[in-house]
Amino acid sequence: MLALLMFVFPPQLASLSMITLAFPFTDIVILAVPAESLLPVVLIFIISTVTGAFGQIETVLTQRVLIDAIPTRVRNSVYSLFPTLMLLFSMPQITLFGWVITEYGVPLALILCSLVSFVGVLLMRKGLSYPIPTEEESVESEVAEEEIVSDEG
Repeated sequence: MLALLMFVFPPQLASLSMITLAFPFTDIVILAVPAESLLPVVLIFIISTVTGAFGQIETVLTQRVLIDAIPTRVRNSVYSLFPTLMLLFSMPQITLFGWVITEYGVPLALILCSLVSFVGVLLMRKGLSYPIPTEEESVESEVAEEEIVSDEG
């Protein structure tokens, strides 16, 4: 959406008329936008707000699924694994998208970010398609692990 927005409303280089938003009764400017760019800025704000709201709803639902699907004994390990994996996967992307922005521009970088997000959604869909283990299955796997450990010792 944001890449399409940049193609439809390309940024204006020089503008004489500025629209400013300031704190009431002060001269402190909160936002200054060229008049020609007001519509794209409003659309970007709306898109970001809506996608952010859906992202927060998704986070709450994902946490609920994790509580149901992950056994209590390994839950802390899984919760510490997620930020580590996100950091490992995001650091190369920051470098790659920074290079893409300098070489090809922001619209292509936004399109690539959209593709990465889409792949993430497909991976989440695949992960959520598996059945959630029941408490009995979890207990059975713990008993089987204890038997294996005791046989090895």
